[in-house]
Amino acid sequence: MTKLIDNTDVVIPVPAPDSVSTTVQQPDAEKQGLLADLIRERKDRQDLQKKLDEFITADKKLKEDKLIEQGELKKLLDAKENEIEDLKAFEIEAKAYRDLISAEREEVKKILGDKWDEDFGKLSIPSLRKLVKQFELPSKVIDTDKGIGKTVKDDLVLNDAQKKEAKTMFPFSVNCEELYSEVLQSRVKK
Repeated sequence: MTKLIDNTDVVIPVPAPDSVSTTVQQPDAEKQGLLADLIRERKDRQDLQKKLDEFITADKKLKEDKLIEQGELKKLLDAKENEIEDLKAFEIEAKAYRDLISAEREEVKKILGDKWDEDFGKLSIPSLRKLVKQFELPSKVIDTDKGIGKTVKDDLVLNDAQKKEAKTMFPFSVNCEELYSEVLQSRVKK
């Protein structure tokens, strides 16, 4: 019985080892050499085709990875650009806020004049506003009724010695001069 060997293009009948008879002729050396060459070439071609397929697959994978990486990099780049735009908008707002704070501090400096202390610059804006309210001394008009229908309006101006005495008399009060003026006014009434 003969066995068929299937090679890509050539099908050669080969006798089965158990059924070798003397009637079948063995191929001669030249035919066997050609057959071996064909088998070797077919194997080489299959190996080359396998390597080519592997290379094409690896190339496709590399290109896909690059595209994925570029897509992710593009997403990261877009996110960073959005963050930069947000920071630019924030920077504009921050500058406007700093300008507002500076303007308010300058206004408080003008209002307080020589009462301004550099330590006040460390205070927050609401604290500075409260401070201004405390330092603003409205000119108090003291009305005294003598009982005869006549009103006396006195504006008392303190000299330096009186201001110093006011500070020693009322050390914990911001309005020490005003309180001292009231004490003097009450002495005048008596």
